Amino acid sequence: MCPSCTREWWDRDPIAVLRQATFTGAAPNISDAYTINGQPGDLYRCSSKDSGVKNDNAETVRLPLDSGERILLRIINSALNQQLFFSVANHKLTVVGADAAYTKPFTTTVVMLGPGQTTDVLLTADQPPARYYMAARAYDSAQNAPFDNTTTTAILEYKGACYTKKGQSSKPVFPRLPAYNDTPTVTAFTSRFRSLTTAKVPTKIDESLFFHDRVWVL
Repeated sequence: MCPSCTREWWDRDPIAVLRQATFTGAAPNISDAYTINGQPGDLYRCSSKDSGVKNDNAETVRLPLDSGERILLRIINSALNQQLFFSVANHKLTVVGADAAYTKPFTTTVVMLGPGQTTDVLLTADQPPARYYMAARAYDSAQNAPFDNTTTTAILEYKGACYTKKGQSSKPVFPRLPAYNDTPTVTAFTSRFRSLTTAKVPTKIDESLFFHDRVWVL
């Protein structure tokens, strides 16, 4: 199993961020970046190596695998309060579990997770040997609400992937992520979740209900 943990990152003391939110009663300041397994990825100068920025300490997360290999990828949304899209370029993901419960398998190209949610997917290395981005960014449908609109990346790297004539790694393929406010994609994804087993439910359902409530005033 390969965990892929997405988080938010602030360019300041996170305790100070929390204290400010508690003091003002407002939402925490918008994060400066998202990360995958602790690194923001090639779209940020602090992690970039293949984007043309010289950085001897490049640490973009890489996941090596052999052609034909199948892996279980556990995607975890550890962001504070942000729903996230997740996708792998040119690869299909078979959802087999969510929040420690098995689900009826279904195939998708994009996963949406709320804060604290976990989704287990099977990924098969069935594409030409190359390098493919795994990417995550926000889903936010609230109008005029500020949010972190950056994108974090990691690299799915086939063993034996081609290199350029200069001996450099080939540029990874980028996935097609939904728009930030793509609610139809979210609805289509979440509506496909089904239990692995058939649940027993009552065949006779009450249609007439009586509710009684009482309020005491002292």
